[in-house]
Amino acid sequence: MRTVCFIQSHYTNIRDESPDATYFCVEKIRSSGLFDEVVIAAADMPENKIFYDLAEKWGVKCFLGSPDNMVERMTQVAEAFDCQVLARVLLYWFYLDVDLIGRMMALLESSNADYVNLPLNFDIKFGADVHSVSGLKQVSEALNKDETLLAEFKFRPWFYIEDNRDKAWKVVTCEDTPTYSNDYHELVAAQVIGSTPWAWDYGKTFYYHEYVFAAKLLDPKATVLDLSCGWGSGTNILADVCEQAIGADVSESLIEAARGRFDKDNLSFIVTDGQSLTMSDDSVDAVVSIHTMEHVDNDERFLTEIKRALRSGGKLIIEVPLRMRAPFVHNDNPFVPKTDEFPGHVREYTTQGFQDLVAKHFTITDVQGDNRGYYCDVERARNAVLIIAHN
Repeated sequence: MRTVCFIQSHYTNIRDESPDATYFCVEKIRSSGLFDEVVIAAADMPENKIFYDLAEKWGVKCFLGSPDNMVERMTQVAEAFDCQVLARVLLYWFYLDVDLIGRMMALLESSNADYVNLPLNFDIKFGADVHSVSGLKQVSEALNKDETLLAEFKFRPWFYIEDNRDKAWKVVTCEDTPTYSNDYHELVAAQVIGSTPWAWDYGKTFYYHEYVFAAKLLDPKATVLDLSCGWGSGTNILADVCEQAIGADVSESLIEAARGRFDKDNLSFIVTDGQSLTMSDDSVDAVVSIHTMEHVDNDERFLTEIKRALRSGGKLIIEVPLRMRAPFVHNDNPFVPKTDEFPGHVREYTTQGFQDLVAKHFTITDVQGDNRGYYCDVERARNAVLIIAHN
């Protein structure tokens, strides 16, 4: 059974002129002996051609494939390297656990499964998405039969794969997961600051599906405030569906960039701190806050300011990432901590803790979980929790 490690990569992951393989997951994967081939797999675009030289330097292969269809890119790699098992990881997952990935691959074979996932409370970045190639091809065939499904799941198919586990393919969960010490948590957290891309860093990468979801919940006549708007891409989406959209961010440079990127009559951008808004009382109909509250020093003050700016009956749509209980079970410290140089997390929330905090200030009407980029029942959340509430 021939195996390939598919290292999903993008040129924006490369921040140094001559990066070392040990800075990423490449050397750990290459030296593990788990795989017949290790492949840097990036979108076929000019900027990603840098990976040809990097792959040669790192002693692995490079493949540029489908830009926006990850299922197709994975099957392209499987066919190019003639493998039966493909394990997908991301380039910057330097902390991944090769022993865990080995157990996942063994489980795939012993159970005759098509996909092996990890428990809901375990951070998937320490493992991999382990696929049989025959199962991947079945997923591709199923998506290609339905244009709506294809558009929705072609880049991030894993929730769809899990959700249809009893239909055309077999999904099993690897329960044999590790627990790591506090010392290892601190070591990884210190290193992750320099290697993990953050969502607003490159302009085109932002929380797209979250804003599309939020936009569907807004009244067309609403004035909506987008807190921590970054480059403004999300605010621009909101402006398409509401009467007035205001993007707010504490960074003057990001606001200047947003103003330069978008020009709509109903779209504006302001510099303000979410913990001390310059908005007047009762001035907006809705507030959207996507992955922001975990960054602020005082989350109580943040919610109080939103409440003040919202009109009576106004809507709050707020999402935060979940604190993963495993593999670090002995502390609640953020995996990606905030520093003076890096806009990481001050804290991370549990589902119940997040709901309790918001409920102190607002009336909650709905709670949704995020699982690999798709909303679901909160009990199935893997990555984040979204709350819809009213003032």
